[in-house]
Amino acid sequence: MHLLFDSPHLVIWHDCTNHWLYVEWRGQQQLEVIKESCNYVLQNVPLTGFSKILNDSTQAVGNWTAASEWLGRDLFPLLSAVGFTHMAWVYATDFNSRFSIDSTLRCATAGLAIVTFDDLDAACTWLQHADELHAA
Repeated sequence: MHLLFDSPHLVIWHDCTNHWLYVEWRGQQQLEVIKESCNYVLQNVPLTGFSKILNDSTQAVGNWTAASEWLGRDLFPLLSAVGFTHMAWVYATDFNSRFSIDSTLRCATAGLAIVTFDDLDAACTWLQHADELHAA
């Protein structure tokens, strides 16, 4: 994997083997940090040509529901517009962060296929076969 971005709250890897973007959220998340990080993704990552995101929130903590509506209604359609089609989202082990993920998904609009998982291996397996599953 090739490192694209590294900050205390977010690490983005270009996974050339699996042809997806690996996004790892860390620690406490806040609306402005989330927006700044996601805007980086929107501006720089479409250059990879990938259409899938492995969104790993296992290390995220705390409640960040203040970002739920922005993520679901604004970011997800923009990700779809720049070519992303599938997202495997690995739940946080932290209850508050897990609640925030569910809150975000309730705000999500159509366009990006998002499936949640409790473990990274299951998310990877689904993402590897997502094109086949959606075609069926």
